[in-house]
Amino acid sequence: MSELREFLAEQSLSQAPRAAEFARIVQALDLFIPEALQGDLVDRLREAMLAQDWDAWEVTLDAVCEGHDLVFNRRWRFHDRRSLRVMLDEIMVREEYFIPPPLPAVPVFIDCGANIGLATYFVKRRHPTARIIAFEPNPAMFACLEVNVGRSAFSDVQLHQAAVGGSVRQDMFQTRSDASMAGRLGGTDMGGSGIRVGVVPLSAILEAEPEIDLLKVDIEGAEAEALPEASNLLRRCRFIFVECHMAAREPAGGTLLPVLNALAEQGFAFHVGRTAWSERQHSFRPLRHAHQASSSCVFATRLD
Repeated sequence: MSELREFLAEQSLSQAPRAAEFARIVQALDLFIPEALQGDLVDRLREAMLAQDWDAWEVTLDAVCEGHDLVFNRRWRFHDRRSLRVMLDEIMVREEYFIPPPLPAVPVFIDCGANIGLATYFVKRRHPTARIIAFEPNPAMFACLEVNVGRSAFSDVQLHQAAVGGSVRQDMFQTRSDASMAGRLGGTDMGGSGIRVGVVPLSAILEAEPEIDLLKVDIEGAEAEALPEASNLLRRCRFIFVECHMAAREPAGGTLLPVLNALAEQGFAFHVGRTAWSERQHSFRPLRHAHQASSSCVFATRLD
C-alpha cells in the first residue's frame, strides 16, 4: 500500500464526513504522484487539515502545485488553478477519457481541444505506446502544451496549433484570460479577446487514420459543424467523447442535437451526462435553469 493510500485509510476513520471526496481524489491521483514525493505530500496534507474548514481539492492542489507547475511523475505546466481543478477532476479522477480494452499494441488517440495536454498525460501514463494527435488553437494553451510534451519526452505525440471545425478557413477564436478552458470559434463576444486561427476540418483528421481508438472533441461550440461534416468517417473511431454546449436561451438543444444525429446515423450507441460544471450549476431545481447556458458530455461507442 502506498503512503498516500495509508494516509487515506487514516482519514476515513478520523474525518468520515469528508472522507468520500478526499478518497475519490487521492485514489485517482496516486497513479500520477511518484513515491518519492508522497511522504512530503502527506505531511503537507496533515498540516493543512488541522484547520476546521478545509476543501479536499484545495488542500490537494496546495500540496501538488509549485507556482504554475503541477508536480506529478512529470512536471506539468498549467495556466490557472480554477481550470486545473476542473480538468484534474474530469481527466484524472472521473477518467472521462479511459479507453476500454481490448486495445491494439499502438492505440491511437485524437485530441481536438487539447488545452494544456492533461489528456495526453493521462493516456500516455496508462498506454505508453499510444500515438496521439492533438489540436489546440489558443496560443497561450498551446505554449503550455508544447512545454509539457517537451518536458515529458513522450514519443509519438503530434501537436497542431489549429482549431477543429467543419471546413478549411481562417476564423476568429474568442478567449478569456480569466478562464483558460473557455473559448469560442466564430464571432461571439465572450468579453475577452479574439485571435485569428486556422481551422482544420475534422474529416481531414479522420481521413489520415484508418482506425482510431478514442476521438475526443472539446472544441467549444464547433462540434455542431465538425461531426456532421465528418459523419461518413466517424466509424473509424471505436469510442468518441464530445462536449456539447448550449448558450443561454438557445432553442433546439444547442450543439447537442446535431452531434447526436451524426452519431446515430453512423450506428453509435451513446449516453449523455452533464459536465461537472453544469452539474454544480444546475443540479438543484433543474427546471429553473433550463433556459441558462449549459454543457453536456456525450460518450459514444461504435456498434460493430
